[in-house]
Amino acid sequence: MRLNDETIYRDLRFSLGRHPQTGQPCLLFPVECGFLGYMACLQISEETFEEYRRDPYSALPFIERQQGRSPQELRELGFEV
Repeated sequence: MRLNDETIYRDLRFSLGRHPQTGQPCLLFPVECGFLGYMACLQISEETFEEYRRDPYSALPFIERQQGRSPQELRELGFEV
């Protein structure tokens, strides 16, 4: 998925931007689950969006907690996979 107004943090391996259909702020990042790797996208609040823009490193604990989850698990948590 490509986000609108995307800011890519290559060294941190995630992007922030707006969902192309809804305009909602989103966090987009790769997830590794065993041999499977895929991109996960979560719509986040404006406050979280601004926090992650001010301090991109503050997103890392959240992203790290999602590693190892299956696509089905993330969908159940509200992610687009």
